[in-house]
Amino acid sequence: MFEFSSIEQYHASLKEEKTTCVQAVTHYLQQIQSNKHLNAFVEVFAEEALQQARELDAKRKTQAAPGRLHGVVIGLKDVICNRITASQLPQIF
Repeated sequence: MFEFSSIEQYHASLKEEKTTCVQAVTHYLQQIQSNKHLNAFVEVFAEEALQQARELDAKRKTQAAPGRLHGVVIGLKDVICNRITASQLPQIF
């Protein structure tokens, strides 16, 4: 089970190489997929998330002190526009 009670605990696991950012993203993507019937996410950018996780894992190996939110997986509510996507185009025009 992929479960942490705090970001600090998650970061400790990353530092000790017990887990990776890719494993975290993969876990949450699987959770999204297994609960797809809930329609909680309009769009999921799985490939982008996995690519960014790979980059963060590589960065952590060369950077002594990553940022406080390094590798933390988040989901954005659909009312927050982080970039224009295909599903948003009808709403814009």
